Amino acid sequence: MSFAEFLSKNWSQITVVLTALGAVIKIIFDFQIRKKEIKFEYLFKEKASSFQDFMICLQNFKTQLIKEAYIHKYGSSTFSEFETTMDKSRKELESKINLLLIYCSHKEKESLYAILNSCTFVLHAIKNVNVNDVEKVLQDNCKKNDAIINKLIKNFHL
Repeated sequence: MSFAEFLSKNWSQITVVLTALGAVIKIIFDFQIRKKEIKFEYLFKEKASSFQDFMICLQNFKTQLIKEAYIHKYGSSTFSEFETTMDKSRKELESKINLLLIYCSHKEKESLYAILNSCTFVLHAIKNVNVNDVEKVLQDNCKKNDAIINKLIKNFHL
């Protein structure tokens, strides 16, 4: 019996076997794709939640920085008191960044650390300027951080 004769006599059985095999392969691929979708959805949701916590913490840091900078510059507190107060907020910000790093790419990590460094450097910049220049230092820091955050947000969207 030749191959062509075998196909012509058993074409219906071969079709059923190929259909069943195709259905099994489709089920396996659908399962793999669904598993990846669930993983992506979970990770994206966690990253969004961590990023939201980070943004709230950064806003709190900025608000406290403005308040404490003017208190320090107008002589109501020493620099060590100012630094101690702001260091607590900076450490909280750092902990939020550390939680967010799990979900970030290398470029995003660099951006987050740039924000953290900026928040550290602004404290010492405030120490070295006079009362009239505090607002300019705060605005420069805010612009720099906003530019970094805008890049992060732009990359965050799908």
